[in-house]
Amino acid sequence: MARYPTGKALLALRYPQPPPIFRPPAPPEHIRGTPEEATWHDLAAEHRIDDGLGLEIILTVVEAMRRARRFREIIDRDGEMIDGEDGKPHRHPLLVSEIASRAAVLHAMRTLMKFTKERE
Repeated sequence: MARYPTGKALLALRYPQPPPIFRPPAPPEHIRGTPEEATWHDLAAEHRIDDGLGLEIILTVVEAMRRARRFREIIDRDGEMIDGEDGKPHRHPLLVSEIASRAAVLHAMRTLMKFTKERE
C-alpha cells in the first residue's frame, strides 16, 4: 500500500522553496565605478559564477570592453582620420586597437559560454 506524504513533506511538495538568491562577488577595484561594473554583475549573476576561473574569464571580458570603450572615446575626440607628420590624413592609430579589443570581448564571451556549458 502506497504511503502519501503528509505534514511538512506535503507542504514541501506543494510549495517548493525558491532557489537561494545568488550574490556575485564584487568586481576588482579598477572595475568599480566604471560602466563595465554592471556587465561584471550581470554576467556573474546570469551564469552564477563565483569561482576563480569563471571570474577570471569575466574579468577578461570587462577589461577588454573597458579598453575598447576608452579607445573609442579617444577616437571620437580626435576623429577617425588625423593629420600625420607628413601633413597627409591617416587613420587614427587606435582604430586597430579598438577592433582588437572588441575581438577580445567576443573571444572571451565564447570562452565564458563554453565554460558555463561544461559546468552544467
